Amino acid sequence: MSTPRSSRPVTPRGPRRPGDASSHAWRIAEAVDVAWSRHHSTGTDLHIPVSVVAALSLCGGRADPDGPDPAQLVARLDPADLARLLRGIWRAFVTTRPDLAVRVMPLISWLHDNPSDWQLSGAHTAVRAALRAGILTFAADIDQCRETDLLGNLLQMLRSHRSKAGRGQFYTPQPVAEALALINLGGLMAEATKATERPPGQSILDPAAGTGALLCGAARALRQRGLDPADHTWYANDIDPLAAACLAVNAHLWGLGPNVVIGCDDGLDPHWIDRAVQDRNDGIIGLQVARQIVVLDMLTTALEPPAA
Repeated sequence: MSTPRSSRPVTPRGPRRPGDASSHAWRIAEAVDVAWSRHHSTGTDLHIPVSVVAALSLCGGRADPDGPDPAQLVARLDPADLARLLRGIWRAFVTTRPDLAVRVMPLISWLHDNPSDWQLSGAHTAVRAALRAGILTFAADIDQCRETDLLGNLLQMLRSHRSKAGRGQFYTPQPVAEALALINLGGLMAEATKATERPPGQSILDPAAGTGALLCGAARALRQRGLDPADHTWYANDIDPLAAACLAVNAHLWGLGPNVVIGCDDGLDPHWIDRAVQDRNDGIIGLQVARQIVVLDMLTTALEPPAA
């Protein structure tokens, strides 16, 4: 498995066979939901199954056909070794995308807070279910990942209808999201019938994005016209920390590029973008400081006199 990937050049392409990506995503989400429900039925600690599915989704790249099966290797790990693997995946993600680091903390913090045996066992259960449903095959297909919202599907299944209603959440079906994206992007498309005519600095904004269904639809609409979503600036927000964390991971998986600002705030507050930009900057600065500390420790060690 590889570390989190970067976006690749975009070329116009025809549509995939209807339902391929969404059906696979739903199978993975359903398998994890069933396994987690059997492990713990009260609906708490939902960040754990979402965290492990998000981590496995970041392990893109095709396996060596002459090498061992990555799914089997991961499935054989005991809970403690699995936790070490998950920490490594998230460490690679934060290093690659420090701009999203603050926002994904709800998916990471449990791994560094002395997780209990029950939490580790639950993560192990969720990982094995996702592997059986083919999540590594899903993650290896970059086009498939970009066409659907696996994390949104999973979050929708894990949360009961009652808890979703209490949060005021509504998950936009993918066909509806794409139709709305086409309407909202109509002005942009009229100005950019050719990729070379696209006006620079175009921004796309969703102040109540959930896990990003409308953004996914917008990115698909752009790619189908030969445009690269990474050339745009994306502003998105959701008041739910777990949904915002999924949105941050999705922004990377969907190849939205480096100009992504994600907030976790009241979308009706006119200052949410300012706070989201500050969070983004804090993540970038935090990584820079951490790197400086590591370099300083290495230099200090190297300059220490040898023991007598």
